[in-house]
Amino acid sequence: MSRLSLGDIIATRRLTSVGKLARHVTVRVGRPRRVRVGEWACPVQFTGLPEPQQISGRGVDSCQALVDALQGVHYALERSGMRLSWAAGVEGETGFPRCVPYGFGLVLAARINAYIDRELGRFVQAAKRRVKANTGWRRRRSPSNRPLERTGSAGRSTPKR
Repeated sequence: MSRLSLGDIIATRRLTSVGKLARHVTVRVGRPRRVRVGEWACPVQFTGLPEPQQISGRGVDSCQALVDALQGVHYALERSGMRLSWAAGVEGETGFPRCVPYGFGLVLAARINAYIDRELGRFVQAAKRRVKANTGWRRRRSPSNRPLERTGSAGRSTPKR
């Protein structure tokens, strides 16, 4: 199978390696296009990896080819062994998430999705409890019941002693 030329670039992301010596990796995604009846391809080009690469996502339509290409980006970056980041403060996160595979059957995909949903729900509930506990702590620090005494400076009040 011949390599697909990149063609029109629809998306670009620049990643930076984590560590002392900063290296840059650029990911360019080409526009998905029909390669034959019932098959689409979406080319991706990497520059800055130890070995320059070009991959193509494939699918029965342009959406499936694009999703497959983005999954391929995740896999290629993981396989490179480089620790890369794309957002300040989020070390080791490229922004190319792993997709839930459906090629092993819809039952497995449904189980994986249910697990992800369950874990996200637990995380959200724990975050809500933390927020509630922190705001509750602030409420317990109620003002003193001591009467206030007016002072002459800018209308500020101080507790009577």
